[in-house]
Amino acid sequence: MTGLNVSDVDLGRRRISVRRSMTQVGGKLVTGKPKSRAGIRSVPLPDSLVGVLAARIEGRVRTEAAITSPKGARLSRENWVRAVRWREQVTALGYPTLRVHDLRHTYASLARAAGADLRLLQVAMGHASITVTAHTYADLFDGELDAVADALDARLTEIRTDR
Repeated sequence: MTGLNVSDVDLGRRRISVRRSMTQVGGKLVTGKPKSRAGIRSVPLPDSLVGVLAARIEGRVRTEAAITSPKGARLSRENWVRAVRWREQVTALGYPTLRVHDLRHTYASLARAAGADLRLLQVAMGHASITVTAHTYADLFDGELDAVADALDARLTEIRTDR
């Protein structure tokens, strides 16, 4: 997220291109490649975020950072966490131990529950293995387990009625 440039955002196609990673080394931001080839990817952008992102990048040059400080400087992950008051926000929401990385799990679980194909989710998340996506990120919700029991009940009722 902190390595994103304006040129990586295509609002018309609703895509974010992930081409680089950014880490902080010795107090300086260092740009590099994603961890694996799978990390270079195109991530679909929900309509609900298009306007938010459009407002962030409006009037900026394509080579500038998409996510910046109020003064326009590129933010490290740590500075972004401070800038958005992450700890205070998640505590107020009742999730004091929530980490930024946990949002990847939320994204995967919600997308899978909404019917996203695991293979497509694997590509969007930049995982080399679908196993990582399925077993580590795309958690099940209790309601989905209940839906399995409900579907089984419905099928058993159909079978009994057909006799």
